[in-house]
Amino acid sequence: MRAEHCPVRPDTSSRERRNISMALLENILSRSNLTKALKRVEANKGAPGIDGVSTEHLRDYLREHWPAIKQKLLEGTYQPAPVRRVEIPKPDGGVRLLGIPTVIDRFIQQAILQVLTPIFDPHFSSHSYGFAPNAGPMMPSGKPNDIPMRGTNTSWTLTWRNSLTGFTMTS
Repeated sequence: MRAEHCPVRPDTSSRERRNISMALLENILSRSNLTKALKRVEANKGAPGIDGVSTEHLRDYLREHWPAIKQKLLEGTYQPAPVRRVEIPKPDGGVRLLGIPTVIDRFIQQAILQVLTPIFDPHFSSHSYGFAPNAGPMMPSGKPNDIPMRGTNTSWTLTWRNSLTGFTMTS
């Protein structure tokens, strides 16, 4: 399903919205999409969440639990598990809090991401780097960008120095 096949506007009726939601859910829960999501989560590895299930045990877990999980997803009653909280020491002595979801929640998130990204990504600003594939908040480093402000004759030049020191803006 591509963006032009998913026209949700403010005037879209509730029936149309429901049909679009069901079509998206069918794509998310398709065997090919779930297989791709499973392979991606296994390749990414990562630590187990609060349930202790590792990526190495994900396939076995899904064989046993997938029918019930899928039914909850279809009924709209699925609830993600709480994340496991981990404190990562910072060089300056502080800590960074990290939340680690369960591998089953990462699997479901990946399946959703694979369907929604091609629909919504084309609508993001070309100046949006933070969560773009193959990009990050440091991406524009050394590349000033002229960003036109909508409805004005002003543009801003944004120069990233790094994520710790911020950026400078000039008009």
